[in-house]
Amino acid sequence: NDKSKLIQTISAFFILLFFLFYTSSGLVAGGKLFETVFGLDYSIAVVIGTVCVVSYTLFGGFLAVSWTDLVQGLLMAAALMIVPIAVMDGGFGQLSSDMHNINPELLTLWNDVKGEPLSAIAIISLAAWGLGYF
Repeated sequence: NDKSKLIQTISAFFILLFFLFYTSSGLVAGGKLFETVFGLDYSIAVVIGTVCVVSYTLFGGFLAVSWTDLVQGLLMAAALMIVPIAVMDGGFGQLSSDMHNINPELLTLWNDVKGEPLSAIAIISLAAWGLGYF
């Protein structure tokens, strides 16, 4: 019975605010992925990633999003089968040794890959990954 629509307006504001950060973090991740995998400039990689996501959503609608979710699920299922086999190949000790040879910081829990301690916001953000986002 909110005739002034104040609750709707405040809710919409907060949804848009937090969705902005949620979406931008996905675009940043896509840009870094394309930059690393294809050797593209970061800005160009973000634009390409954005165009891809907007295109398949715009032209394919929710069905296209569902298909990409299916592909992602199949990739994760394949990883669940491949990773244990790879670990058994040399065992966890060999895997840890190989990672240590590449970069010792990869095995450090509270440091990033540069060896710097994680900030509080980084730790909180990492916790969000465990709660089912992306």
